[in-house]
Amino acid sequence: MYDNRSDMCGCKKPVKGIQDVEEGLCAIQKGLKCLKAALDALRCGDLCQAEKDLVAGISKIEKGLCLLEKGLKCLRDALSCEELAAARDGVCDIKKGLKDACDALKNLRCGRECEAEKDLVCAIEAIEDGLCKVLAALKCVLD
Repeated sequence: MYDNRSDMCGCKKPVKGIQDVEEGLCAIQKGLKCLKAALDALRCGDLCQAEKDLVAGISKIEKGLCLLEKGLKCLRDALSCEELAAARDGVCDIKKGLKDACDALKNLRCGRECEAEKDLVCAIEAIEDGLCKVLAALKCVLD
């Protein structure tokens, strides 16, 4: 099932790849909660809290993406081509959502609350879609 090529990424065992993926997904989910809190604060007019939550969410998602990508490298030999492609597609969606979240932060800081809200909604949707794709693709190794 597993072979020694998984050691090429610096992982001692494929289990480390699974651990990185799980920790990455967890961090991304925590970041997503922060983005949702930022959207709520923005809609309530609490721009300071919205900015704090947005910055926290972006930070958690960035860290989660790094772990997720590191874990996927370690698991590449344990996944089929289709599973790996689907997981990478999900990662692309998460990255798009992260870009939208950064755009929302920029708009918020420039006083463009309506644009910030639109970007934040798009970010949340893209990250949720990406998480679903990654989880579906990695179901075989995460169970």
